[in-house]
Amino acid sequence: MKFLMPFVIVFFITSCKNEEPNPKEKIYQTIEENKQRVTISQGIAGTLTIQTGNCMPTTDVDRNTCFLNTLESDIWLTDTVSIFTVNRIYYNQDSTRVIDIFIHSDSVKHLLISSISTFGDGFFEITCDSGIFSIFRKDSVRLHEGVSSNSIINPVEVKPNEVTYVNLNIDLAAH
Repeated sequence: MKFLMPFVIVFFITSCKNEEPNPKEKIYQTIEENKQRVTISQGIAGTLTIQTGNCMPTTDVDRNTCFLNTLESDIWLTDTVSIFTVNRIYYNQDSTRVIDIFIHSDSVKHLLISSISTFGDGFFEITCDSGIFSIFRKDSVRLHEGVSSNSIINPVEVKPNEVTYVNLNIDLAAH
């Protein structure tokens, strides 16, 4: 009987564990649910998330402060923007549908195709023509994006009569 006691205790502890999904699993579930909400027939839809905290590997669970959450913010869809042309990005309030992207001492205008606010669960959808675009979160200080192998900032391709689903993640975490 003493031999079986440790196994009984381990079984009891694991069976009494709270079955609540962890926060990351909830976010992944939200992303999957958002895919079902798409109502447009052509364009871009997606979920905007933000990752913050200390995401470094650790054996001390209490020290891990890595969080993934959905984000309510504005999304910009522009014509393609090359990483080589960007130092800082600014939004000119006086000019409609144009973003000023400063290149060293010069300024290049990029067409703002669409600007949309995400919902509280990070969901967004944008109707647009087919083509390749750059998509990112409006931020007055820095760009949060990925860069393709041909140096385009966060490229998204939209094909005729299709919706491209994008998980746009703002990663501010320590890795």
